[in-house]
Amino acid sequence: MRKILFIILLIVVIIALLFFITSNLNPEKPQNLTGDLATLKSLNPLNSDIRTIAICNETNFCQDYKITCSNGQVIEKMPIKDAVVQHSEDWKDTRNIDYENLCT
Repeated sequence: MRKILFIILLIVVIIALLFFITSNLNPEKPQNLTGDLATLKSLNPLNSDIRTIAICNETNFCQDYKITCSNGQVIEKMPIKDAVVQHSEDWKDTRNIDYENLCT
């Protein structure tokens, strides 16, 4: 009985190892993501770039957005969940941001 249990356990371990090894050899899965712009552009079919920016309103409420640009134009502007801050009334945004041209 112990031999059968040992053999079953050995087979399960071998199958798990084979699954782990083959899942890491998937050629469609990018293996070396460095985060540099060239890598991001090569992985993006639209050859666009992606950036993040905090956009603040007149009450100093700021929301982070993921901005996708292509050829200097905004393709997508998506708010990032839970990436918000409410600054005090006397807070001044010292950044020089052109909200009309976020992709330049």
